[in-house]
Amino acid sequence: MKPRQFCLGLFLEMNKSIDKKLVIILVGVLVLCGTIAIAKFYIIPKMNPNILGVENKQLAASDQSDFSLNSSSYKSDDITVISNFEKNEDVAWQGNGVLDEKIYYEGVRSMGLISVDRKAASITLEKVLDLTNMKQIEFMLHVTDAEAYETVIIDFGDLELKNYYRYTLSNLRNGWNLIRIPKEKFIPAKVKDSTFDWPNIEKVRFYSLSRPASIFLTRLDMLRSINYPDSFLTGWRANLPETLLSLYERFGTMKLMARSIGGSVATIKNIEDINNFDYSASVSPQTVGRVGLFVRGDYLKGNGYYFLLGGEKKNTWFIIKKNIKGWTPTADIVQGSLDNVVFAKDKDYWLRVKGKGNLMEFYFSFDGQQYEKLGELNDDEFRGGGVGIAVLDGNWSLFDNFQFIKN
Repeated sequence: MKPRQFCLGLFLEMNKSIDKKLVIILVGVLVLCGTIAIAKFYIIPKMNPNILGVENKQLAASDQSDFSLNSSSYKSDDITVISNFEKNEDVAWQGNGVLDEKIYYEGVRSMGLISVDRKAASITLEKVLDLTNMKQIEFMLHVTDAEAYETVIIDFGDLELKNYYRYTLSNLRNGWNLIRIPKEKFIPAKVKDSTFDWPNIEKVRFYSLSRPASIFLTRLDMLRSINYPDSFLTGWRANLPETLLSLYERFGTMKLMARSIGGSVATIKNIEDINNFDYSASVSPQTVGRVGLFVRGDYLKGNGYYFLLGGEKKNTWFIIKKNIKGWTPTADIVQGSLDNVVFAKDKDYWLRVKGKGNLMEFYFSFDGQQYEKLGELNDDEFRGGGVGIAVLDGNWSLFDNFQFIKN
């Protein structure tokens, strides 16, 4: 017998033998119990656990996620650090380079090359490298006067540099240039019958030459081999993902690196058109400049909402919007500062955005466990979009511990 038929039969038998008022009470109890059972089955599992236990602007961290990404996703050989031109490196550069502790991209110094009136400047690094898996060489190059540029060359060769792979740089501009050289773009120079190849690199050389009656000053920083770019590129959407995104090793752990060169935002590829969400990530600002999360955003136009920290050595935060008219007017920016805090490049700070309908709430944490609400925004211009990261003002930052829940 079906449950519905059984219950109906039971009700009819009860109606014959007991008082009608008692029947009404029993039916009411059954309805109430059924409602509670339905609520327990359909509502409680779908509740966001982060809604529970909120008091004094503190928000407990989530233990479940529809999407997560952290440093464990990257392998130690995704990149090979060749040199950061720092004091603590095992092997020193030789030649007529000049250490520069005033203008650098990473760490506390860069390596400068000065060529005057076509007198060459050259440095070499003796280092055994197996670049079999190298897809491209990447480094930062700072130029003071691009008009004085004649040539800059990078060689990877054997110890005597009788055999080498060479690339000649072009299209340099003043300021920091991100140089990315695909493996196939290097030109081989080998003596007859040589077995030299990419697994047998023993020396790296930079060579710089100015134009006549000119002074050409360049600075080098962050020289790396990018071995598996798909490890950190394929999961993101950006205008120029290969210039915006890379990896950086900090304290022996790979972190996602984002730099404001040729682009400023990226969104997670498989999260699109999101309205109700709980999204968080850790941020480690490496320079002065705004950096943080990008929500309900369009990575092509940069339109959307931004939750940003002020950058290294700052304690400020901002909630701003960009649309077809441009950035939020200064008077309408939601912003503030954190007491007794100065953001440091060797620390992580967690940002979190909870969106539901027109309302978005913005939270900050030092440990990714307990969050403090900093502000909120009630705005209906962008009801959906992607979630991701933002680096503005020409700076760069490290990101980790991405977590996303669709509510």
